[in-house]
Amino acid sequence: MDHGQMLFLAFAAAIVLYQMIKGWRLGLVRQIVRFSALAAAYVAAIWGGDLTVPFLRPLGYPDFLLRILGGAGLGLAVYLFICLVGGILFKRTAHQDVALVWFLYGVSGALMGALFGLILALATADAVRLLGNLAEGGAAKPKAQNMLNAGLANWMRSIESGSAGEVLKTIDPVPRKVYTIANKIGQTASNPDAALRFLSFPGALQLAEQPEIEALRNDPEILAALRDRHYQALLKNPRIVQVVNNPRVAAQIRQFDLEKALDYALAKPK
Repeated sequence: MDHGQMLFLAFAAAIVLYQMIKGWRLGLVRQIVRFSALAAAYVAAIWGGDLTVPFLRPLGYPDFLLRILGGAGLGLAVYLFICLVGGILFKRTAHQDVALVWFLYGVSGALMGALFGLILALATADAVRLLGNLAEGGAAKPKAQNMLNAGLANWMRSIESGSAGEVLKTIDPVPRKVYTIANKIGQTASNPDAALRFLSFPGALQLAEQPEIEALRNDPEILAALRDRHYQALLKNPRIVQVVNNPRVAAQIRQFDLEKALDYALAKPK
């Protein structure tokens, strides 16, 4: 077991231990409320994101990004509200007067806390694996970014190594295809020739030839923002927002086969 994996396992153990202690203190019923709040927050984030878009449009971002931000904010609000109500209505373990009830409350709460901690640790591992695969695909030009990419890729490989890594891959709910695509995106983005082949893929070419997108490619303000890496300005550029929010363009983007385009970009030229 290498240093990176030991570091992650220690981090995961600390999360689980902390959640077990917290679970003991909260007790069974409050832990049930906590899990229910997490499930309700997930549902609210997925299904309620669209409802928040009209209220968030003054921020100036494309609708798809507003949907993500609004869904996340709504989910967090639902989670905190349910936990707050549960904290008011139900007692902690320390508030139980009967010794047997106090013990059962604490033990069951600790077990549910361990499960909650495992979920958090798995989510952290997924984030590291996703970013690591993206970084492993290729290194960006700036030296500092090269070091960051190498560090993420090494940590990802450490987590995935050995028997612990095999267990992680087995229980991970995220499809392996997602990590594969992230790796291919990294390779394509770091290779100018591959990026050009990606843009020449039939589906990408059709998108690029759309009049609205063609206008963006020739816009000096957008080209300057790309050159200077002002991504915040690009996201809030009214012309880009209008194109991304166009239902016809959005439908074409949804139909675009990203993995085939990446495979085409990374294939060795004949």
